[in-house]
Amino acid sequence: MVEAVAQASDTLPVVAVMSADAALIERLEAALAGLAVIVRAEPEGEAGLALVEAIRPGLVACDLGAAAVAEGAALDAQGYRPRQRQAAPDFIGRLGQLRRLLPQSILVALGDETAPEQVLEAVRAGAQDVLDRQTSVPGLQAALRPRLEAAPRGAQRGGQAECLALLAARPEDGAREIAMALACARADRGKREVLLLDLAPGAGAVEVAFDLALQYGVGDALRDIERLDAALLRSAVPRERRSGLATLLLRAPEDLDGVTLADLRALLLVLRGVYAEVVLHLGSVADPLRLALATGLGRFGLVMTQEVASAAAAAALLRRLDQPGLPRRDRVVAIVARHQPAILLPAQRLVEELELGAPVLVAESRVAEANAANAGDFAGHVIRDRGMAAMAAALAPRLGAPAAAPPARRFALPWGRRA
Repeated sequence: MVEAVAQASDTLPVVAVMSADAALIERLEAALAGLAVIVRAEPEGEAGLALVEAIRPGLVACDLGAAAVAEGAALDAQGYRPRQRQAAPDFIGRLGQLRRLLPQSILVALGDETAPEQVLEAVRAGAQDVLDRQTSVPGLQAALRPRLEAAPRGAQRGGQAECLALLAARPEDGAREIAMALACARADRGKREVLLLDLAPGAGAVEVAFDLALQYGVGDALRDIERLDAALLRSAVPRERRSGLATLLLRAPEDLDGVTLADLRALLLVLRGVYAEVVLHLGSVADPLRLALATGLGRFGLVMTQEVASAAAAAALLRRLDQPGLPRRDRVVAIVARHQPAILLPAQRLVEELELGAPVLVAESRVAEANAANAGDFAGHVIRDRGMAAMAAALAPRLGAPAAAPPARRFALPWGRRA
């Protein structure tokens, strides 16, 4: 089904219709004939959700069910009688599921325009438009044609974007700076839509280094999760001007009060559906919530330094994150920050003791980084520094998918036998 839709929809948008009303489906198909590829999906249960997730349509028309006048009810202040949906299923909840699953798709609800409470609930759940279920074919075509012109062409295959996650053995080991540099380099001066998601305390340093006017953060996104989509994110999330990098930062630790692991996973799911890549900085995962999120990561980079205390902290963190049957070297990318060859704790020996693969080495550059950050020009420093670009080029593929370590570059040493 997915491949057939993709082959038939190279030039037309795909529309998923979620309704059990045969008459409504016929009117929609007549209205959209020649304008879109129509796919019917079950309005209830998991089968319909699985189908729309697989084909990722540009527009979803979701039937909310009819609203019935309550028998014997008095008129309200506007002259309407109270209305209730006849159908028992939670169609408003289904809208919320669709919005989280397909953040880039246009979501149109089909309900009863004379039931204002239903219209309000649908908009709050993430619908961009609410049309009356009894709208005629010409009316449906007039309302949906502009939406289709803005919808993505074809089935939106490819699923979720990569999440390049970084953890720190200790808060002071430089993971945030590496995450910032990696994200800036991957954004490539706005050529790719990349987001830096920083969930660690102290993210105000990112605001200063990127010279941002931070008005929308992680706490705001979590509160808006039911209506969070590409349009909202692109208008609210601040961007660094030189790199084009979008940034979503934890403005205060209190923004995670009452937040559950499911909330964070839902937020990450939405973000990975909107952006081409998400660089996630979790810090040293000292609190249970970020530790639980890190435990579920399939692959991540662990930042440490050539200090005994950092190595000990890395070993302790790895023991907490170990998963039975999954070797560390298949899951964890070792990143040695502030590397100096003269230090008598060789990086290769360090990671071998931790049972990890070949490390990515990041040269000592704290003075240059601090000067650039204090001037609000950290992104400019990354753009100018060839070593930063080389580090990002080597690190990104190792974080994005299991792969062999890349060939040694100018910033890395070709390690031989264990000393």
